[in-house]
Amino acid sequence: MKILELIENAINHKSITGGRCFTCGGEPSRGLGEHVIPKWLLTQLSLWDSKLTLINGTRLPYRQLRVPCCEKCNNEFMSQIEDRAKAVFTAQQVRDGDDVLNLGRWMSKILVGILTVETRLLIDRQNPSKGFILDAKFLDNFHLCHLILQTARKQTSFSCLHSDYPFSLYWYIVDGAEASDFDFITDIWGNAVAIQIGRLGVVFVADGGLQMEVGEKGPYDLSGSVVSIAKFRELVIRIFYKSQLRDATHFYINSEMPDTMSVNQSHVTPYTGMIPGTEMIQIFRDWNEDEIRSVLNRPGIVGGSNS
Repeated sequence: MKILELIENAINHKSITGGRCFTCGGEPSRGLGEHVIPKWLLTQLSLWDSKLTLINGTRLPYRQLRVPCCEKCNNEFMSQIEDRAKAVFTAQQVRDGDDVLNLGRWMSKILVGILTVETRLLIDRQNPSKGFILDAKFLDNFHLCHLILQTARKQTSFSCLHSDYPFSLYWYIVDGAEASDFDFITDIWGNAVAIQIGRLGVVFVADGGLQMEVGEKGPYDLSGSVVSIAKFRELVIRIFYKSQLRDATHFYINSEMPDTMSVNQSHVTPYTGMIPGTEMIQIFRDWNEDEIRSVLNRPGIVGGSNS
């Protein structure tokens, strides 16, 4: 089956509510499911009993953060994604474009995985009538994350308007961090996730690369630089806030052959329109420094660390 068909199967709300494989919509394995945060990381940093804060404030141990997955997806392309991401974090640096793509795929997997978990957890276990934390149909908003993730299934070429790949990704060396340090934050409204493992901190936004259009090295042009722990946290906040200001999307023309795939951005479609007094389309709403202070307090920005 073609990748584009697998994506539609995976994000179909009946597949999600029916406990089908979260990456292809097929019959899941009989085990407990795929660890969203991989076992190698849980073991390496002793995170099994550390907890992630979900959207509704629930604290869930990482060991329970699992999603339905079939054996074929888990043992083939998903395993390759994990191995490549592990190599990047073992090296503690992002060396080239291949590393960027591998991290984009891996962080897409984590974001989609967490959201899938939240479609299967009750808002209030003592009152099931309140329903689940997220409606399964909400995952329709993460079609691009699925596309990025699933391009690992076959050789894929990208033709993008703002960068090499259809996402924004920035990385930093966190000065003073210990090898065992771990921090993790997601922003579902901005389709963004940030993760720090040891001294390497990475921020990913599934935005078609729009943030790269206004700054390929992110806030203060610091991507790839050594920053303090406090500065890394500030950078995450600024990138997340920028993702929530996005006021445009992309139109894609994708094609697929049995062994290859092509992902092509055709043009940017603004939600609002043109910037007043110019001939430029508006791709971000106006920046407001006062609003940044409230970003981490907004529902949908959740995370957990080993601290």
